[in-house]
Amino acid sequence: MTWNNTILGALQTTGIHNILSLMLLNDNFEARAILSKLETKQHPFPTIFAPTDNNLRTININELEENGLIGAFLRTHVSNVPWKAGSFLHDIYMSNKVVFPINLRKEPYSIDDVMITKTIICTNGIIHFIDGILIPRGGYIKQ
Repeated sequence: MTWNNTILGALQTTGIHNILSLMLLNDNFEARAILSKLETKQHPFPTIFAPTDNNLRTININELEENGLIGAFLRTHVSNVPWKAGSFLHDIYMSNKVVFPINLRKEPYSIDDVMITKTIICTNGIIHFIDGILIPRGGYIKQ
């Protein structure tokens, strides 16, 4: 599905990504830097693996914020490269250099065993809706 909208604009209109949109709009340096990357109009366009509000309710976002880990969480869900279904990949590198195994070659598509439920191509990147949270093996690390 292709939308005539930016990544943030699309996330704000899905109705199931309100918490993620608020995290991106968080008034902290790291969140602003990531938002800037997601609002780029230059190649390479980014990809965001977007957990739904229901998924995000399963983690303590206040604790992430109190420990300065909102940026680390967001970087774990953003890649600097536009990955889409049909790509020949075994691993994907996220913005924070974390590597996750990914299957975008055949359905059901997944990243680190988290199912990709829908994909939207935006004017400035790709959104993969995911049914879960991506957590690096060593946890989120403040950078």
